[in-house]
Order: sequence, then C-alpha cells, then structure tokens
Amino acid sequence: MTAIMQPDAGPNRFVRSRAFAALLVMAAAWSLCLRLYHIAQRLWLPSHFLIVPPLSGSMGRVIDLATYLAMAALSLCLFAETRDRLDRLLLVACFAPVVLNPLKMLIPAYAAAIWWIELACSMAFVLTSIAVFLRLCRPAATNPDQLP
Repeated sequence: MTAIMQPDAGPNRFVRSRAFAALLVMAAAWSLCLRLYHIAQRLWLPSHFLIVPPLSGSMGRVIDLATYLAMAALSLCLFAETRDRLDRLLLVACFAPVVLNPLKMLIPAYAAAIWWIELACSMAFVLTSIAVFLRLCRPAATNPDQLP
C-alpha cells in the first residue's frame, strides 16, 4: 500500500468534510454577528464561567465550573490530537472566547480589553473556517486530502 492510500499518512485533521466545514463557516459567522450585535456587553462583568446555572447557590457554581472545565479539557484534547496548523488555529480561535471568559471575573478592570480580544478571536474563527472550507473545495488533483 502506498503512503497516499494509508489512512494514517499525513497530519490528523479536525475538519475532513465540506459539509462540516460549511457548518463551521455558518456557526462562526453567526457567532461574530451575535458578538457585534451585543456590543454593549464589552462593559458587562459575568458572574458565571459559561452558563447561567439553573440552580442557585454553591451547587449552581459547581455545575458551572464543571461545565467550564469540561469545555477547556475538550478544547485541549482536540488541539493535542490535531496536527494540521490551519485546524489548530481554527480550534484556538473557536475555543479562546470560552477559555478567556473567567478572566473578566478575575480582572474586572480589563473586561473591555478581554472582550476586544474575544472579538478578534471570533473574527479569526470566521477567517480560518473559510480557509478550511476553501482548502476542502479545491480540486482533487491539487488536494491530497481528497485522493481515494
């Protein structure tokens, strides 16, 4: 079997199908639109990590912290598994706003600056998702990912 035909030859990729890449482009654009639509949130200080917990008190904080830690672990595992540079940049741009959210609570004086960093990450998410989609749409002769 040649090196091209082996499934493990080449870097591990996070995005392998055009449909998933198109879904990522739409999700990234939607995320950026929501962030720009709610521009007044740059001055808002969150009181939770990821979600507004359905339970109040310490149990709600534990659920919120567990959800945040699970998302951070998922993003770290996906980043470690992916070997392609563009896919790694896509994952960093996708999960950076989630990971940066607690910094607003820890450093409230810089909440607006952190919001602008999250906005830049959202823009990078849009651009990298478009780049991944365009890479998958190239003809099979120039795209080694689509060879049989």
